[in-house]
Amino acid sequence: MNRVVRLVVEVLPTPGASLVLDAVGSHRLLTVLRARSGQAVELLDGQGGRCPARLTETGRRACLEAGMARHEQAPALALEAWLPLVKPERMEWAVEKLTELGVARIRPYSSGRTGNQRRPPDLARWNRVADAALEQSGNPWRPRLEPPTPLNACLAELAAEQVPLLLAHPGSPALAGRPLARPAGRLALMAGPEGGFEPDELERIMKREPLLASLGPHVVRAETALVALAAVVRSLTP
Repeated sequence: MNRVVRLVVEVLPTPGASLVLDAVGSHRLLTVLRARSGQAVELLDGQGGRCPARLTETGRRACLEAGMARHEQAPALALEAWLPLVKPERMEWAVEKLTELGVARIRPYSSGRTGNQRRPPDLARWNRVADAALEQSGNPWRPRLEPPTPLNACLAELAAEQVPLLLAHPGSPALAGRPLARPAGRLALMAGPEGGFEPDELERIMKREPLLASLGPHVVRAETALVALAAVVRSLTP
């Protein structure tokens, strides 16, 4: 049986239609994903849509014959990952893993101890990383990727929109086995930067009365903490 490969496209085709991929899509499908003529392909639009298709031509431009598309509902709990600015390769790893876990929004923040970044974040590359993670995992929902925002602005938004906050915090109880206050809606996940928060930053965070969760006795990187939090929350919610 042929394996099913997945490909992210901008718009899903109508049933029975032929979709001719552009040079970039053809290269990804034929060279990167190594699809062959007659192979089943699942098309994803990043907005919850899935469409079965079959590869019919493999020349300079790949051609697909589309089946009936369907649309999945987004998870009842929309997870948001609030991640301190880290090195580009670590940020890309976080984007990949958080996308696989179905996080709805990834928002890097700057704070007193995140330091100066050597180059501006490459949002276009982050989106490419996210699309590759959709294809690998089968998650049909592309996360909303945002440019860095000052920590104070993030906290102000959470307060104004009354979004509950789950903070990775050493010395707190483990999250497993503890019910989440809101099984639906939005939940922001946050981890501190290397070196921790400034005292005044931590004070403002604690005024939000976050749910605190320990990730064990060892010090983990911020991106590891966010991925771990997302995985635990996903295991505790539908």
